[in-house]
Amino acid sequence: MKKKGEIKTIKINQQELESLLYFLKFNKPFRYLDQKIFGKDIYKSYGGIYSQKKIRDYGLSSKDKGKLFIYSEQQVKIIIKKYLSEREIPLVDIIEMIKAKSIIENYKNSYLIARDVEQAKDILGPIARNLIQTLFRKTKIEIGKCEFDVCPEVKLQTAHIDIDRPKFLKDAIRKIGKNEGRYNIFKILEVFLNDHKKKGCVRFLCKEHHDELDSYKKKHKSKKSKEKIKEFKSKLIN
Repeated sequence: MKKKGEIKTIKINQQELESLLYFLKFNKPFRYLDQKIFGKDIYKSYGGIYSQKKIRDYGLSSKDKGKLFIYSEQQVKIIIKKYLSEREIPLVDIIEMIKAKSIIENYKNSYLIARDVEQAKDILGPIARNLIQTLFRKTKIEIGKCEFDVCPEVKLQTAHIDIDRPKFLKDAIRKIGKNEGRYNIFKILEVFLNDHKKKGCVRFLCKEHHDELDSYKKKHKSKKSKEKIKEFKSKLIN
């Protein structure tokens, strides 16, 4: 009989490695894993019950979804393989054990002296933009074409839907705040990236539809623009 707290020793295959990758890195829900990874009928998966059991078999829970969001895909695969070979060691300890590096590792122990939140946002803005491109590169490739209605365009841009990238960044800066007159760059970027876990906060649009959305958002306070944004979002592919 399996003792309490003991993790079953299970041999992993490529399909299950992919499921853990999409669960831990790409923050995908159980229903997505059931359908896309395990080929289950979405109408019979009952909220992703098959993949939920698989995840539990590996000693993980729903709280671990997206835990490796800010690590590269290659790094996540290394972490997963090490975790599965050790079994009884918690995931967070595995990350420390192999000295896994997130995509913002180079900013550890880096600080910024800026007059205020607005100036800090302007300085960190280009870094934040490049990190978002890195973070969502694989997802953009998988989406393949513009997510607006039936647009066939395959050259895509990463578009923020409800909250713009600068607002995400300013919110992160405010949350971390100053310490001894300096901003901790690593902590700010960590909050900034993890805030992008929310489903649908970014979508992948062609330049034409991205520009169209931005034009409505610039006038977001007007009633007409709010209606236009609502109509635009209703045409995004789920």
